[in-house]
Amino acid sequence: MRSAGLGGKPGSAAQSVHSFSEVDGDPMDDVMRKAEELEVLVAELEALDRRRVGLGARLVDLEHFFRRAGCPELSQQALDAYVTTYAGRVLELADGMRG
Repeated sequence: MRSAGLGGKPGSAAQSVHSFSEVDGDPMDDVMRKAEELEVLVAELEALDRRRVGLGARLVDLEHFFRRAGCPELSQQALDAYVTTYAGRVLELADGMRG
């Protein structure tokens, strides 16, 4: 992924970076640093997503447990947390990607 689109072909990122006035130093070094930053950020986001899915699954498990145990208030609390914080945020993010 690191070198994708940086092959030096006309119109590629490596060629067009010379037109950016914000780039300091060697433009190719700046592009490579930003490509590495992108890789790190994607890996962090993937790890965060796995953790988020795990937390959502735990909320669902707790909601089921409390409902079977006859604790409607705790069941509702877990369900509310799932719907508003977990699922609600997923829907909010999806909405943002559409607009």
